[in-house]
Amino acid sequence: RKAKSPPRFHHSTTAVMADSSSVNMDKVYCKPDAWGGMGAFARVPIVAGEVIEKGIVRVLPLDGNECPFVFTWSEGEPRQWASGSGASVFYNMAEDPNTDMK
Repeated sequence: RKAKSPPRFHHSTTAVMADSSSVNMDKVYCKPDAWGGMGAFARVPIVAGEVIEKGIVRVLPLDGNECPFVFTWSEGEPRQWASGSGASVFYNMAEDPNTDMK
């Protein structure tokens, strides 16, 4: 994700980073959150516009309307649904998100 203001948790699946690995989450980590689940947290300060995590997704043969743990991974119909690597599945959703996934 690329950070919008104010920056918090971020993920990107297409950004080019300095290393050559397909997954890099050096700037974030996962740990138990205050609600009894897991959450993604910043390991280092993050500025607006910075790519924070690089990862991959796997498109899955399921209906995301029935499974809340996947991302919409298509622009049109029929919808495709995917699960991401790294911390992507642990980012929180908000009505006014401060990040986006590409």
